[in-house]
Amino acid sequence: MHGLKSGRLLKEFRGHASYVNAAVWAADGESVLTGSSDGTVRVWDAKTCRNTGTFTPPTSTGRDEVAVTDLHLLPATLGGGAEFLVCTRSPEAHLMNSQGQVVRTLASGKREGGDFLCSLVTPRGKFVYCLGEDSTVYCFGTESGKLEHLLRAHEAGAIGMAQHPHRNLIATWADDGHIRTWVP
Repeated sequence: MHGLKSGRLLKEFRGHASYVNAAVWAADGESVLTGSSDGTVRVWDAKTCRNTGTFTPPTSTGRDEVAVTDLHLLPATLGGGAEFLVCTRSPEAHLMNSQGQVVRTLASGKREGGDFLCSLVTPRGKFVYCLGEDSTVYCFGTESGKLEHLLRAHEAGAIGMAQHPHRNLIATWADDGHIRTWVP
């Protein structure tokens, strides 16, 4: 953490064995969650910078370590104990609770070429979108965990996606320099 005015380093969170790809403040405002290429999600006390929990999302790919590419909090209105989405560089993303238990697994169904690059949760939490390395957007129902829709976003080389903060729009971009917007 850095001071806004001074820019000086105030606190440091240490513990991941590789790059940190995602960080979010927990709903309580007292914790920070981080996801790393080391395949773990860590929970940190924001005041002491102490690691209070480490979770390793499961994977069915047979790989020892699968990078966590994205983390998102789910709206508190969802209930059922699901608190955050963990997107991994695999064909699976997981809805997990604060104890690190998987509540629901969202899977592309592909054995090859369907690894997720990034994800997002709609503002009301009804849907999760995952962008696959196959340049396809996978839409899952949060309640059911079922694949609802597929959208071929680009021919190849998808890099990322973002959601408009106030409108029902998604933008995707690819290494060919194109940015496309979609109405889900």
